[in-house]
Amino acid sequence: MPYIKRNSDGEVVAISQSLEPGFTELLPNSDPSILKFIQNVGGDQVRMVESDIEFVRVLEDLIDVLVAKNYILLTDLPEIAQEKMRERQVLRGKLSTRLELLSDDDDGFF
Repeated sequence: MPYIKRNSDGEVVAISQSLEPGFTELLPNSDPSILKFIQNVGGDQVRMVESDIEFVRVLEDLIDVLVAKNYILLTDLPEIAQEKMRERQVLRGKLSTRLELLSDDDDGFF
């Protein structure tokens, strides 16, 4: 059973496996307060990962624009960044080809 720390509103703000200063309550793992805390923390992590994925696309598009306008060369980037850009371009090309095969112009499979 973990020890918990609550804020002034009574919400769980931290969980510890050992007794620490400020952790005044011992609750079972299945307690609704603990489950809510874990869900909130997990939700923030999921949102951060989603944001990272979206931001990667923004950076990729920004690099493409800078290269297209000759502000930078792809070779100006570190080798690992160049490899990642090439890898994503290949993957995006494959995905684009697959999407074209499923375009609205054809009658589909049926």
